[in-house]
Amino acid sequence: MNRYKLVVISLIFSMCFTACSTKPKEPKVKVADLMDQITDKVAKDYKISNEEQLGYKRLDFLEEDSKDIISTINLKKDTIEEGFYLADATGKTSDRIMIAKAKKDTDIKGIADAFRKMKETQDKEWKKKQKTEYKKVKDALVVTKNKYVYYIVYDDMESINKIISDGIVNSKKS
Repeated sequence: MNRYKLVVISLIFSMCFTACSTKPKEPKVKVADLMDQITDKVAKDYKISNEEQLGYKRLDFLEEDSKDIISTINLKKDTIEEGFYLADATGKTSDRIMIAKAKKDTDIKGIADAFRKMKETQDKEWKKKQKTEYKKVKDALVVTKNKYVYYIVYDDMESINKIISDGIVNSKKS
């Protein structure tokens, strides 16, 4: 009987230590893959077959051509593992989507602050231009999920949010 208790107690302790020491899986979804899905969604919403016809500007935060955006919002490239920017290049809409994956947990706040600065910049720009677009900017989402930070201004923000959120959650499962 004592051996039985000893075995049961040993099993319980070993399960507790195993469960406590297991580090949660970090999402492995690529920001580029999320942005591809988002670009496809936006093109579909506008009934356009490809990204080129869409006329949106897509930038990689780690490439040289993003330096103006990086500078405008005071985003530090060295805090980003991967990041992209998508916006209506025609200026007819306030549509703008940014996603970045922080290198470290301590980098998340700085990225979120930079994305909030983009919201302030867009707020000033669209307040004077067009009421419907200004409302989208006022309702803009700045979301942090794990090491991912994203900013969404779009007619159907919830579907874009779902693409990103599902991508992050589902990547943890694999």
